[in-house]
Amino acid sequence: MNTKNLMVSFVAIAMALFLVATVSAYTATVTVEGINADSHEVSVIAGETITIKVYFTAEADDTDVTVTAEIEGDKIDTKVETLEFDVKNLSEYRKVLNIKVPSELKDELTGKVNLHIEIEGRDSDEDFETNFNLNVQRPSYN
Repeated sequence: MNTKNLMVSFVAIAMALFLVATVSAYTATVTVEGINADSHEVSVIAGETITIKVYFTAEADDTDVTVTAEIEGDKIDTKVETLEFDVKNLSEYRKVLNIKVPSELKDELTGKVNLHIEIEGRDSDEDFETNFNLNVQRPSYN
């Protein structure tokens, strides 16, 4: 009976540690061209520069934090990153990034690319990462 109780306790502790390890140091909301990317599918024009705003709350003090946005296309990737900055626990931040949408559409009128957002710092064990699909349209009359 003691072995069974010991095993149950060990599994409970292991699960608690696993859940703590998967918690991010940040909670964030992302807008693309003013549209909330968390709840809407966003359409953009190939070749244009778009504005991405990342609103986030730090859930711990951290240093050398950067916010990165990367658009991953089939053939071309574009990436931008903020300068390093420090954050304070429970403080809210907004970072604005401008990134060019790859213009790799040839014969198609539309396509999809992946927008990857990452917040990482020197002291945090868990970085924040999220991905969104963007609908890319070829510019009119091209």
